[in-house]
This record gives sequence, structure tokens and C-alpha cells, in this order.
Amino acid sequence: MRQNRHTWNVKTSQQLGRALRSFRMQHGLTQQQLADQVGVHRRVLARLENGETTKQLRMLLELLLALGVEMRLEQARPENTDATLGPKDGL
Repeated sequence: MRQNRHTWNVKTSQQLGRALRSFRMQHGLTQQQLADQVGVHRRVLARLENGETTKQLRMLLELLLALGVEMRLEQARPENTDATLGPKDGL
């Protein structure tokens, strides 16, 4: 469930995908640009944004839910949305 523009509570792969897409767009990046920055194929990113996940990611979400743990994604620098992402940003 989305709380505000910069914070997302994530319980499903679809919510994770929507959050990822929102953050990417806030940074003004295309899927290709972001994929290039992190070294994955654009199709991998597209699948994540569409809620299609790997077994491991799906298992992580299920484990968190079973343990009553909420995953919260929050943009670190909401005022600087045109910054590019890279290794220094934890990616």
C-alpha cells in the first residue's frame, strides 16, 4: 500500500514493482538507463516492475509477511529526484 510519494509499504511483488517503477520515474530514468547502471538486462527490470519475480524474491516477501515484518521502501533524497543511481547509493 502506498503511503505517500516517497514511501511505500510492500507486501506483494506487484507493490514492489509499482514502487520500483515510481522511484525510477522520479529519478527521470528509463528502464534501459537504470538497467545499464546496475548491469542487468532491461527485460529483468521490466519483469520486476510488472510484479513478475524470482522464486527467491517471492519467498522473501512471503517470509516477511509470515513473520509480521513489513518491508518499507523510502526514498533517501526526495528533493534530488534527478540524481543517477550507482554503487555509492547501495545498488
